[in-house]
Amino acid sequence: MAHLSEISETQLAGLVRQYQQDNGEGDDAHMDEDGDANGIKSNKRYTGETVVLLDPTPMELDYALSTHVFAFAFSQTLDAQDKDARPQEVSEQILAESQGAVDLEDLEQARELCLRACSAVVGFMRTALRKRVLSQVAV
Repeated sequence: MAHLSEISETQLAGLVRQYQQDNGEGDDAHMDEDGDANGIKSNKRYTGETVVLLDPTPMELDYALSTHVFAFAFSQTLDAQDKDARPQEVSEQILAESQGAVDLEDLEQARELCLRACSAVVGFMRTALRKRVLSQVAV
């Protein structure tokens, strides 16, 4: 299962400023003279483009325009034609939960990002478990 959130570039700049203030770091970034719509000066202007964060922190969630949770079930299937072929990974989305306004295109992009991330985790777990089992069998 993966958790995503989307934030604007302006919100990301605000998050960086807040992080720097919380950690006692100075604001060395060059700021525009004009502030954004909220009167906050930033070196980025909201362009309508979003930043997708995989597994955001609680602070990043405070800045999120929308949040999404996706869960996938993975299995492997053998090719009936080629018995020696590697098993193919099959995935199925089993949960999708969203809060906030989101464009359908952005939602699909976020879903694909989650699917790739979850697939990588499953691949890592399978490899680790395979090595563990082989090391115990070899003894």
